Amino acid sequence: MAATLRQDGMARARSIIARAEREAQAVLKSAKEAAAAAEQQARERAEAILAGKPLPPESAAEPRVDGSEPISQLPAEGSTLRYRIRIPLSFGALLKLKREVGQLPGVTAVNLAPTENGESVLSLQAIDAEDAWHRLQSIPSLIEAER
Repeated sequence: MAATLRQDGMARARSIIARAEREAQAVLKSAKEAAAAAEQQARERAEAILAGKPLPPESAAEPRVDGSEPISQLPAEGSTLRYRIRIPLSFGALLKLKREVGQLPGVTAVNLAPTENGESVLSLQAIDAEDAWHRLQSIPSLIEAER
């Protein structure tokens, strides 16, 4: 009995560590993207100042580094995986996307909520987080909406 409890505890600990590593990677990726965007914006402003041109406006929203990425990972909340959808979606498109995500193999729960800045936050639970991430990047609704 003690050995079984110890093994269960070790398995849970491994799971927690793996989840924390995924969250840390997502945070690092977001920070790297934000730093690159801030650097680009600073470069544009400096060039405008040196050329005597009007300053480009500072973006209030989080700048997108790569326009080809309509979805990015957010830190997970417990066992719930979270993603930012960076393209504006109509109510119908939100429902269609929620249905498509819910039909992905291994996805057990889906929630999709619009935010104030025109983006959305997708929350889901999946058996394999890495597989879910790869499948999300090829969802037809996101590919069509980005065009």
